Amino acid sequence: MSPFCKRQLCFILYAFLIICSREAYGQSITTRNTDNEILNSNIEEGLLEKNPFYRFETPIKAGSFLLYPVLTLEGRYTDNVLATANDTQPDFSVSTKPQLIIEKNLGRHKFDLNINAEAERFAKTTSENEENYDVKFKGLLEAKQDLLFPITAQYTIDHQDRRDSSTAILTENRLEQERAYFSGGVIYRPNRLRLQFVGSYAALRFENDTLRSNGNTYFREDSNRNVIKAEATASYQMRPNFTPFISVTHQQEKFLKRQRTTTGFNGRDNSNTLLRTFLGTRIDYKDLIGGRIALGYDMRDYEEAEDDQNLSAYLNLDWNISPRSTLFLDASRISTTDNEIVSGLVRSSLGIDYQYEIKRDLFFNANAGYSLLEFNTGDREDTITDFGVGLKYISGPRWRLGLDYQFNDRTSDVSAVEQTENLILLQLIGAL
Repeated sequence: MSPFCKRQLCFILYAFLIICSREAYGQSITTRNTDNEILNSNIEEGLLEKNPFYRFETPIKAGSFLLYPVLTLEGRYTDNVLATANDTQPDFSVSTKPQLIIEKNLGRHKFDLNINAEAERFAKTTSENEENYDVKFKGLLEAKQDLLFPITAQYTIDHQDRRDSSTAILTENRLEQERAYFSGGVIYRPNRLRLQFVGSYAALRFENDTLRSNGNTYFREDSNRNVIKAEATASYQMRPNFTPFISVTHQQEKFLKRQRTTTGFNGRDNSNTLLRTFLGTRIDYKDLIGGRIALGYDMRDYEEAEDDQNLSAYLNLDWNISPRSTLFLDASRISTTDNEIVSGLVRSSLGIDYQYEIKRDLFFNANAGYSLLEFNTGDREDTITDFGVGLKYISGPRWRLGLDYQFNDRTSDVSAVEQTENLILLQLIGAL
């Protein structure tokens, strides 16, 4: 997208928010590593649902529409802005993040539109200044009580966090990612039985950039690909707290160009087909422990690379330890595709998030995470660890204030990509 188009899109989003000026959430849309097929974690969803810091429950009514406009201001200090192994540089940035959610019901049909924008500006490393945009439309059409048709359309332009780079190459800008996503399906739930089928299409595009070392072009367009996916799920509630399920996913990932070599786009074709099966259950024990657990198997067939087969699994649990404290646990092992070196990999991850209500308007949170990345090209493994603590304060029905500290560390068989970072984040969220 050209700079002119970006400016116009940003102007339209801001103007729309002003003209329209609360379930709404202040959050960053800068993307961590975009594993386009990793199952959504329930950690973030659980935190948003259970922590009033992220909720504004009084909408603005405009006819039959409900509007939730929110503005988030963030100050961020990092001691390693470029996420390098050596010669680390500290910097401070300020981000402005307007958001608007529009909800509309038409009879039994539900629709919502979520618009996000983000502009980040750095004090010294101005080459890191970026704008991100995300627009997402969701609908749930109810043909009758037991027959539903979910639809989703989303368009995103954002930038990958440098901490997630899998190469030692330092470019002028962060990896820009453009994503268009569409999905539609059917849900049939006549009683305890639930049958669901969802088909989706995603177009992923990546911008080329310039090397900081010599000014030459660094090609990223060999990561451009289209992803077509079909997923079928069947579940049956055997008891109120026990619902086993089985899901089968078939996915085709078509790369638009061969991998880049020194002489052009004449390397390996990384297109592949994935067949994934999961068998698991949903858990709900006396409203104290809830979530999902599943085991599965991935079979990925590459056009020109060695085929890959892996065990897969995920565990999503939230535990209401007491009326004031909740523990969220998220673990997974899944195969995916890297966006930079264009390699298949298996990512094994464990995340823990603890939330404690000190008093009605003050929350403490702590988190820790561990990920192991096993690349299938070469003998390489990366380990990523992180932990953090924070405080969230609710100042009345319209304002939220947050302060967080985060430590991130990456080790690798490729020493040049190793990095550590200390991050301090100050966040102010206001309902307009």
